[in-house]
Amino acid sequence: PNIPSLDLGVDFSMCPGDNVILAPGIADVDYLWQDGSIGNTFNVNSPGQIILTISNSCGTASDTIIVAEDGNGPSLTLSDSLNACVGETVLIDPGIPGVSYLWNDGSTGTSLLVSSSSQVILTISNSCGNATDTVMVIIEGVPPIVILGNDTLLCDAENLLLQVTDDDGYSFLWQDGSTQTSLLVSSAGMYSVSVTNQCGSDADQILITTESSPVSFDLGPDKLICPGEEVTLMSPAPISGYELEWSTGSVSQAIDVATGGLYTLMASNACGTSTDVINVVIDSQLITGVDITEYEYCAGDKIEIDASQAFDAGYIWNTGSTSPLYTIESVGVFAITITTACDELQQEIFVEEGDCVKDKIYIPNIFSPNGDQVNDFFLVDLDDRDVVKFKLEIFDRWGNLVYQSKDPGFRWDGFFKEKPLLPGVYVYLVSVERMIGGQSVSDKYKGDVTLIR
Repeated sequence: PNIPSLDLGVDFSMCPGDNVILAPGIADVDYLWQDGSIGNTFNVNSPGQIILTISNSCGTASDTIIVAEDGNGPSLTLSDSLNACVGETVLIDPGIPGVSYLWNDGSTGTSLLVSSSSQVILTISNSCGNATDTVMVIIEGVPPIVILGNDTLLCDAENLLLQVTDDDGYSFLWQDGSTQTSLLVSSAGMYSVSVTNQCGSDADQILITTESSPVSFDLGPDKLICPGEEVTLMSPAPISGYELEWSTGSVSQAIDVATGGLYTLMASNACGTSTDVINVVIDSQLITGVDITEYEYCAGDKIEIDASQAFDAGYIWNTGSTSPLYTIESVGVFAITITTACDELQQEIFVEEGDCVKDKIYIPNIFSPNGDQVNDFFLVDLDDRDVVKFKLEIFDRWGNLVYQSKDPGFRWDGFFKEKPLLPGVYVYLVSVERMIGGQSVSDKYKGDVTLIR
């Protein structure tokens, strides 16, 4: 084997009359001291130069120390404090030869192994005197513990502040080279940090992912379906890739429905939920037909037909008109088709030539209310069998209303406010509404009558 290294220690002083035993304790080598002795120890009892050479078949090694004589006591200087981490031990070894050791725990070894925080006192002595010093041993440090937390999802424009515990003597190194105690994260990636102190180091990493909340979407306009039909409700393109759930419990992209009501679709991901509602209505409205009674037409008549429905519908007459209101002004067959999304009705209205001879009306132009029983009243000679509405108004020459009646059988005696009117010309207005051929026909008459006495 190679020759071991040799170290006799530092030069030292000894008191007169002291003996110091040098014992290197190296096995399997030959010893040769400067005085020619070959023992594995050497008794130093006087100052001088001490030389030791050790050898084996592979080589030699030598070391020299100087021993001086000093009548003063020994000198001892320990560190002010020694620090270690929890679980470690501290070896105090002053390395002073030729002295006696006394530690505060009563031990007398040349070194002391300390495993807990305490104040250590050492006294060394020889025949020349003694020296004492104190060292504070602090065993309390621990390696750092780094916890960045679980992998995290950031939604939309969220940020996450990654922080680690700070303490005296800690140093930090993030994956981007920064050395702060925290890091603000806003984008996806793997983030890591290493923390070191005098007791060791620890590291952790965290995976950050990002995602946006579901976008708003529109299921479209409400649906109108006929009884017994189905309609397919589809999820729109903007929400593909999200988790879908209809109010029916289905998680498909589309559902078929045959029942009226509100249907809700919910699109969700880890960042939130977006919903929309669509109303499916069953069209159960029935078309109401028009009166198809046969009508009689006379020249100048206007027969109004109203086919309007209480709901949206389409109208088409055989004349090409698309209005629900139609005015018939001739004889013939008039057909209308009314349609809705779920219903259709076709009807024909027959209009024939009617008995167009109207009742004659006679209105006198003079009367003499003098009590002679001849022409004493102003009246209208009218066959009132078909009259449904009648109105008469009489005005003087200044436009003042002097008489009015809604009775076709009226008889005016030429009085106004129970006083006889003066002879003169008076204007009359007559409005008559009759039912002719099942239709309402209105006529108006205007003229004057002369009152004489």
